[in-house]
Amino acid sequence: MILSPRGPVVIDWNNAHIGNPIEDVARSKIILAGAAVTEPAARPSIDRFTEAYLKRYFQLRPDDRQQLAAWQPIVAAVRLADNIPGLQEWLLAQIRAGLAWHYKKYEDEQSIADRVKYSDAEREARMARRGLWRDANPMSPWDYRKGESKQKKAMEPFIIGPESTDKRY
Repeated sequence: MILSPRGPVVIDWNNAHIGNPIEDVARSKIILAGAAVTEPAARPSIDRFTEAYLKRYFQLRPDDRQQLAAWQPIVAAVRLADNIPGLQEWLLAQIRAGLAWHYKKYEDEQSIADRVKYSDAEREARMARRGLWRDANPMSPWDYRKGESKQKKAMEPFIIGPESTDKRY
């Protein structure tokens, strides 16, 4: 966050100019929720900030509300790979509730016990058809991101701006 002449501004991620902006919002929401878990004394302040941040974002982009729900499991799955002490149980609960995937790409970085715990949590959510597992064919985070990359690549000929070298417009 920085203070600008117009007031405080949230600067979100060094790569915010790449990809879908709602992914950054989902990442911020997951990080803030995790901070509220690991720092319970700060929870009221964190919750107020999160609420104000999301309220302002959705004032600017009201159509993104449903996308946020779709991005949260993706971001939570990636966040698990960060192995943040104190946050693992909360993220594990997200998997059990069907709100995140066990991101197997990084399971080699987990202990065998954690790998089994996370796999079991995902299997339990799948069998109970909780959260994203209500869908018979939920799209994995990695496939979703690949699809976005392909879609962005397909749009490149139509991008017009200072960075565009394509003069076919």
